[in-house]
Amino acid sequence: DTYSVIKDFDIPLKIANIGASQIARWSRKELLENVERMIGMIDADALAICLNLLQEVIQPEGEAHAKGCIKSMEIISDEFDVPIIAKETGAGISGEVAKRLIKVGISAIDIGGYGGTNFAAIEYHRAKRMRNWLYERLGKTFWEWGIPAPISLMEVSDAVRGKVEIIASGGIRNGLDIARSIALGADCAGMAYILLKKAVEGLDPAMREMEAIKHELRTAMFLTGSKEIEDLKRVEVEVWI
Repeated sequence: DTYSVIKDFDIPLKIANIGASQIARWSRKELLENVERMIGMIDADALAICLNLLQEVIQPEGEAHAKGCIKSMEIISDEFDVPIIAKETGAGISGEVAKRLIKVGISAIDIGGYGGTNFAAIEYHRAKRMRNWLYERLGKTFWEWGIPAPISLMEVSDAVRGKVEIIASGGIRNGLDIARSIALGADCAGMAYILLKKAVEGLDPAMREMEAIKHELRTAMFLTGSKEIEDLKRVEVEVWI
């Protein structure tokens, strides 16, 4: 219930969050009750369902359950009016998975590609501190598991073809990365590390970082002749090898 404090603040976009492994285990009744409670707790504008299966399977206390999660996502999409976001957390989403997600009625896909936060690395270090040799090994073995963010973005963009919104994430560090993501097919981008790092220092450093990111994006738009964000999607992408 501590999450309900978010209602006391003027936050423009509130997203409730639950893991695919959790919804896969619930009965239909439990699913509907729990999702309704989560959305209501913060007056959520959307619900993100995390496809963090890599983290779950290599986490000592993880819940490695996948069977039934797609059906549960379909039920949620049918029964609730809020947009449903299918979100990866560092391993990326393939074009084939994106097509399956579209069929169950999700509204957006957050690709969460390899290149940003690495939960295999996080769980490796956690297991090492816990002296759990097996999960330490799993974390090390799957340290580089995942689809690189740019590749995932291009695959999902090709599979989706405008049917749902695409959020690029996974190693987004500045405004130029955001511009690149939009040029590759994203509708918007998400970043965590760079902003959290500044937020720990204080409000002013975080606000300065946001201002810098905004100007970097505007500079990229100027250099590509893009008057609007949508114009970036029409920028021809060149690949040099």
